[in-house]
Amino acid sequence: MTKTNKKTETRFGHNSDYGNPIDGIEYWKDVATEACRLMSWLLTRNKLIAFEIKKAVNGKNNAVRGASVGIAEVEITKVTQRLEPFDKIYTAIKNDEDIDAAPHKSTALDLVAEHGNLGCHIKNSNKKLKEVIDE
Repeated sequence: MTKTNKKTETRFGHNSDYGNPIDGIEYWKDVATEACRLMSWLLTRNKLIAFEIKKAVNGKNNAVRGASVGIAEVEITKVTQRLEPFDKIYTAIKNDEDIDAAPHKSTALDLVAEHGNLGCHIKNSNKKLKEVIDE
């Protein structure tokens, strides 16, 4: 009987230390935690943007309206920048492009680096996600 070398053994997601997905409860917990963290951040930003837009609409003068629009614009830029890797990868998946090859590979790896196992799950599930993205 031969022993398998732990370092060369193929695991679920080559960047993962969790092994088999059936045994990888920690992997899925990490995916869910990162998804919740991102959702919480987005909800907070959305509330702030809505507050600032409302303040701009109801502002007493140009200074108040301008300041509120400026703050809202900054927050929208933050959200756009944070979601840019997701947008690029989702667009590539939707267009049936290979995300494991140039020009999408670096974006996919950035997604994994920034969002951990959530990014890894999206990168590894690209064909399965096409049905969800197309809806």
